[in-house]
Amino acid sequence: MIYKFNFMPKKDINKIYDFVHEDETTNKYLEKLLHVKFNDVSNMTKKEFKMIVKKLKQPSVQKNIIKVIDKKVPKKLIEYYKGFAGDIDTEIISKGIKMFIMESYNNESLFNFDVKFLYDTKGRDWSTLTDTSPRELILQNIYLLCTGNKHIESDFFKFFPQETITIRLKPKITLIDIINDKEIYQGSLGKISKKYRDIVLKYLDKAHEHIFDTIFASVLMYLSFRNVDSGDTKDYSKLKMQSFKMNKNSMVYTVFVRKDQVDYYKYAIENDMDGGANAWGESDAVTINSKKAKSMKLGKLPKDIIIDIFPMLST
Repeated sequence: MIYKFNFMPKKDINKIYDFVHEDETTNKYLEKLLHVKFNDVSNMTKKEFKMIVKKLKQPSVQKNIIKVIDKKVPKKLIEYYKGFAGDIDTEIISKGIKMFIMESYNNESLFNFDVKFLYDTKGRDWSTLTDTSPRELILQNIYLLCTGNKHIESDFFKFFPQETITIRLKPKITLIDIINDKEIYQGSLGKISKKYRDIVLKYLDKAHEHIFDTIFASVLMYLSFRNVDSGDTKDYSKLKMQSFKMNKNSMVYTVFVRKDQVDYYKYAIENDMDGGANAWGESDAVTINSKKAKSMKLGKLPKDIIIDIFPMLST
């Protein structure tokens, strides 16, 4: 792959305009940098925008920008990406990062936040390239360089090392008298009577996978909606459970996730456990009645009693 710095936007130029024309800070910055004057710095006109794009395409202007942003990738940033890419050669990682800088510059020049930040810091501060959006694109570049593929294939989501995260849930137990339609107990698993506690523990041991799939399906939904809202196009593999155990009345799941998506999942889990209860709170997965207790051999549960299990995220 041969890449060359050359600002020649492939995107619909109006999309860039729509994003920047009311950015007074950027407009003032461009005025000073390119020695131009806007009629109204708080609202760049389309004509003025086209003038700016034309100036940014000038070879002399491009040369001044490129000599600042086309620097050697810092070792610290390469080490950061080795944490995601494993034993992949550092030269490939460096190329993947440079590809991101080049593609961002070629499409958007200083209208691109990461390019502008690198330029403003005289090529010294590359810290924005560890943010979520640049990271995803840089990892895609590394994948393409390693595989020789022209496009991202389905194996991309298995290409990078996986990491395990631990999810600890404390089940809040509610005993409901369905004849009189009232709660007769609500509280922690540890304080419930032994008879009911044994039933719950046996159920959690037998049904923990079903509970896991039911609860955390909403996490993927949360991430999908978040993607649509933000305009991202990320794909999220299903959460894969590695193990389950009960520890001091807590449900402890160990889960596989892609290493480059750990932060996404942690954020979604922390923000969606309670909100997702609307989807799974009344699910069969978190309810035990006498019929289920009998069929699963959990113990004897009176017909007028239902046990509701509400797993709460424990920090």
